[in-house]
Amino acid sequence: MKSILRYLEQLHSEVVQREVVSYIHELLDEDERGDDTSEPENGCGWQDRDRNKMKDNLNNGASQEAVMGSLQCSISKSPLLAAYQLQPNELMLIARICQKTKANCEQDYSVPEILEMLPGVEDNLDRQYSAVVDLIDREIISTPHLMGVDYHYDLRALYGTGLRLNGLLWNLILGKDPIKEGLRAFGKGFTKTDSAVDSVLKMIGVLFLHYPELNDDFSFNNGACFGRNINLVLDAFLDALTNAKGASGWIELCKKHKLNAFWQKCLLLIKTIARRNGHKVYLNSS
Repeated sequence: MKSILRYLEQLHSEVVQREVVSYIHELLDEDERGDDTSEPENGCGWQDRDRNKMKDNLNNGASQEAVMGSLQCSISKSPLLAAYQLQPNELMLIARICQKTKANCEQDYSVPEILEMLPGVEDNLDRQYSAVVDLIDREIISTPHLMGVDYHYDLRALYGTGLRLNGLLWNLILGKDPIKEGLRAFGKGFTKTDSAVDSVLKMIGVLFLHYPELNDDFSFNNGACFGRNINLVLDAFLDALTNAKGASGWIELCKKHKLNAFWQKCLLLIKTIARRNGHKVYLNSS
């Protein structure tokens, strides 16, 4: 999986470039209304020298629409990124967060700052609140500092906390896909019956590395749910396991206990979390 960061950077820089060009055109219009043969008296002769260069840069550079199209095409090639169903204004938000991270190492943003970077949101508190909640529910942004309250019902708490770009989304932007990296690292273990389940558990461990929010303390529920992306990754791992040469023991276990895909994923997660906490859970078909 290739990083989409370069497209996001182009998207942001293109918008800035258009703003600068618009400003230069305004100056050009003002000059045309004046004396074309006279030299500027304010020492701003650089404007005339750089106008053509600025126009050439705009004409030679990719348009915002072209960059957006390339970005959306690249996203469609990644099942995990495509599942976000990111809209153009949300891509602009992500592009601006990436730019601020690169420039100033900024991570935490207030709700007003998020809304300022998200084009097209109406100047209406109810709609703005709903827009931010939707970004959190869809795992685009996270609430790392919000503990013990549910942001769906407590506007005060949400507007008083810091928000971050979701950790898994950051990794996907950088081209780090937990499905591909998990299969690449531990897929060979599927060939043997005695190592197949252990391999898929290690793959789930790779998911936890790519999704730092999964390591948070969930004893204080804030209403966030990370089930969509976890399901997508587990579906891929489970499909690889059940179609592997060494899957006979797992398949026998699932048949005996009539475990559908949902309960198989639950069992694998229970086993993974138990292992991470130093507990043993034995899986056998007897």
